[in-house]
Amino acid sequence: MINRFTYIALACIFIWSISACSSDSSTEKPTTEISEDEKQDRPVGQMPEQQGGKDLMIDEPKAKKETTVATDNADVKRELTPVKVEDISEIIKNPQTAQPNPTVKKKSAVMKFDESVYDFGFVMEGDTVYHEFSFTNTGKAPLLITDARSTCGCTVPEWPKEPIAPGESGMISARFDTKNKIGRQTKEITVYANTLPTANKVKLIGIVDTPR
Repeated sequence: MINRFTYIALACIFIWSISACSSDSSTEKPTTEISEDEKQDRPVGQMPEQQGGKDLMIDEPKAKKETTVATDNADVKRELTPVKVEDISEIIKNPQTAQPNPTVKKKSAVMKFDESVYDFGFVMEGDTVYHEFSFTNTGKAPLLITDARSTCGCTVPEWPKEPIAPGESGMISARFDTKNKIGRQTKEITVYANTLPTANKVKLIGIVDTPR
């Protein structure tokens, strides 16, 4: 009688152990097999891992971004041609005809005065001061005077209208009316020509006194 109960108990224990093992195996996570289509559609950042002859999806470590700075900028370098001060002045004075090319200005007119300031000393009010400023074209191109202006209507300049050839000379005459002009006087005359710069200046200076 005791042997029968012992056998029954052993049988129950054996059956219970078998059922426990089967339940543990059923709780294991299934391994996902990756098909060929899924491999092609695999998102960036994941890579397959072989386990038991099957492909498993695992996260791929992200690569550090590297920034490459281009140091060779020789293709964007420009050759800068230096511009002389004379060329800049010509562009300002004659913007329509100026050409910032150093070779263009080799032939130009130059207006050189024998004297740029004339001191007429002391004169009486009402007198007329007259003087001629002599000049020479020391340049390599004909000199053409386009205009001459004074700082006051009391001073009237006159100039040659014909071109002055290189090496030739000319005169700028100035007539100063001293009426109602008392004291120290300075009358400036600006002569405009095809020179560099285009403005050439001469002056009349002196003292105008009243009759006693």
